Amino acid sequence: MLSGGVTSLVTPGRNELRFRKPQRLGGFKNELFPVGKQSHGQIKHRRPFVSVWPSLMEKDGNIIDKVMALELETFSDEEAAYLVSPDSPHSHVIDEVVDALFEVFSTAPKQCSWNTPGIRPEWKYELRLAGEWWLSLRVLPCTVNWKEHYPPLIPFALRNTKTENQFIADLALHMGRRCAVFSLLHLDHITLTPDRACVLVFDGILRNASRNLQCLSFPFCEIGAATLLLLLCALTQCHSLQPQLRYLNLCYNWIDASCLNMIAMLLRRTSIRRLSLQGNRLGGGNMSFFCDFLLQGCFMLEELDLSYTSLTHAEVCALISCLPKLQNLEVLILNGVEIPESKAAAFSTAVRKSNLTYVSLKGTSACSGKAYLYHIAMACQQNRAARGVLRDQFLMRCLAETGSFFEAFARRTSEWLCPNDSSLPVSYRAFVTNEPSLSPTENL
Repeated sequence: MLSGGVTSLVTPGRNELRFRKPQRLGGFKNELFPVGKQSHGQIKHRRPFVSVWPSLMEKDGNIIDKVMALELETFSDEEAAYLVSPDSPHSHVIDEVVDALFEVFSTAPKQCSWNTPGIRPEWKYELRLAGEWWLSLRVLPCTVNWKEHYPPLIPFALRNTKTENQFIADLALHMGRRCAVFSLLHLDHITLTPDRACVLVFDGILRNASRNLQCLSFPFCEIGAATLLLLLCALTQCHSLQPQLRYLNLCYNWIDASCLNMIAMLLRRTSIRRLSLQGNRLGGGNMSFFCDFLLQGCFMLEELDLSYTSLTHAEVCALISCLPKLQNLEVLILNGVEIPESKAAAFSTAVRKSNLTYVSLKGTSACSGKAYLYHIAMACQQNRAARGVLRDQFLMRCLAETGSFFEAFARRTSEWLCPNDSSLPVSYRAFVTNEPSLSPTENL
């Protein structure tokens, strides 16, 4: 049994995730260099925690005491990777560390200096906050016609750290209203630091009484190891508060190879069944961690999107060998992932031996031939017929065409209906302007 009464999901014949004894390198501490302070707005290159000296390691005392003294406003990605690393001195008590982290995260919103929410009356009739919450804070170029878009949630001229913090606090308060019902939360182009994510999750999402959330989407939010650890801890410990939450979209963030171990540890304990890590630089890390990420972290997943994740050839080979062992996986998206030509046949064999019902290989040169793609499609069709999986209503409504939730999700966010695709005449105009089904791009 795992902590919290969760049964181990590792099948017979495969070893449970084990932590190795820490290995000390001679003169390691003397070779470390100080880490200078960096402004939050500056995009920095991610480095593994072994190349820096996190502040947690500088403090004296028990690791649990160090965790209880954490301040989220200064919680770094290096500290997060260190806390759940199997090479750390406290690797034998990582479950206790995770429990302590959750206690810190759940009480942190009350101690957050900027968490002073206020009621926004204008949000009462905001269509973007009804049913499916689509909240994009992308700054529009000056060349677009602003009349064809919703007004910005934060005025462009007033956008700064203070106004973004206030927006997160007010949004969390709005989620806690009795009448707040949402099945999907999409938030993009805003930096989700650990303190912001903590307020949003613990003061907002987990306090929502409707418990109807099915999809959580945070693309382009600069999520790194620290924020990811917070999200995984929250989803692990509180999945009973949002039992319908099965879809997690974290594409195009700062999740790298240092995060693979925490995903391997914690993702299997959540209710997440479809995960998108598209556009994150996952490649180039420890091969053992990558295999644990696949076989343990992704063991319960039904869909996995690893498009454009910079996987190395060795990691692609490991993925191919693991596919038949992922018995729950039905959809695999590998767009832009380079599969070696020598492994194209092995990949086809792995798909045939797996339970995959849909595979996407767009932008993969070694697997772009029509005959090869037809062979893959036929293997998926045979798997689909053999398995006869019945999808839930939400999935059937969203993605009956391909079976991929995230491909349908991308179409909804970027590929709106063109005028030429409509059966209505070009001169047609709707009579009312407040109909929720109208596209926001309508210029009435």
